[in-house]
Order: sequence, then structure tokens, then C-alpha cells
Amino acid sequence: MIDAVIFDYGGVLATSPWHAFADFERRHGLEPGGLVPYFAVVHDGLPAWHAIECGRLPWKDFADQVVANAIAAGVDLGDVHDIEALMPLTALWPMVHRVRRLKDDGYRLAILSNNVREFATYWRSTVPLELFDVVVDSCEEGIRKPDPEIYRRTADRLGVAPEACVFLDDSADNVRAATELGMRGIVVDPLQIDAAIAALDDALAAG
Repeated sequence: MIDAVIFDYGGVLATSPWHAFADFERRHGLEPGGLVPYFAVVHDGLPAWHAIECGRLPWKDFADQVVANAIAAGVDLGDVHDIEALMPLTALWPMVHRVRRLKDDGYRLAILSNNVREFATYWRSTVPLELFDVVVDSCEEGIRKPDPEIYRRTADRLGVAPEACVFLDDSADNVRAATELGMRGIVVDPLQIDAAIAALDDALAAG
């Protein structure tokens, strides 16, 4: 039986950070994917974004390097320091309202998010956290999805087995990692949130 539902934040409970990045690119006159060369910062031999989401690299240090990369190419990206302007996310209210009903129905609920420490105050203000029994944030855990351990921690804190969980994420890789642990997984398209809710309803009905 399904006893718990675990939600990613961006792209599931809120608008997609990737769509926000695309808007940022357009505002700066960049082609789609134009931020990628400047964001390609390495830290300890891995993409710096991983270190940021694991709480090992401050956003300012990353942004400083992004700005320097852009300046070298004749591009001004000084406002990348303002992470809230870079990722202005808002709640996907149909999914949030479904969470409310799940709460009323007695399901255990969690957010499991790869996130940036400096973004915490902002993102936590965009959704009603009181609906959730557990919030697992990669930058506080020191590990990030799709590391299996972060899924295990989430299930343990919910007090359920992985097999009793449904997991929703907009990343197929993250969902695949959850299903390999025995969770039921749903890949969410944030532009088709009603379809994701329908898939969740089907998973819960199937037990």
C-alpha cells in the first residue's frame, strides 16, 4: 500500500528553474542554452552546481566565476549574483491543492529537493511547508539526487519503506533512482501539471 508521497520542489510544486533560466537568457539576448558555457564551472573535478547543491560551495563564489567567464566573452551577467532574480519560481497551485487533499486523506508527505542554500528563504516562502511532514534539502544533507542515500533518508524520516512511497520529479534520472529503490516514480512535465496529478491519482488508486 502507498502510505507516503514525496515531491520534488522546482518543476513539481513550483515552476521549473530550467524555464526560469530560459527567461533569463532571453532577457540578456542569449540564444537558448546560452548560459551553459558560462555556468560550466568545475569544483573539485565535478560540475560546480553539484557542490552548490550539496552545500559545499557558496553561491557567491560560483556567481563570481560565471560573471568572469561571461566578461571574457564580452557578456554582462552581473545580475547572476541575485539568485532570486535568476530563478523567480512560483507555486504550481493545482499540485499544491492536491497536496492539501492528500494531507486530509492521511498520507505522509515530503519534499525532496536538490537546492541551493542561499535560495532557501525564498523557495520555502513560495509553498505552504506546513503541509509536509518532512523536508529534505540536498544542501543541508551534503548529498543530492540521484544518490540513493538521500531517498532512503527521506523514507526513513517519513517512517515508511521505500516501497510505500510515490515519488514525483521533473528529472527522469531522479525518478529512475527512486524506482530502483522500490518507490513508484512519476516524471512530471511542469507544463502539464494536470497530467502529473492524474498519474499520481492512478498510482494511489492502484495501491
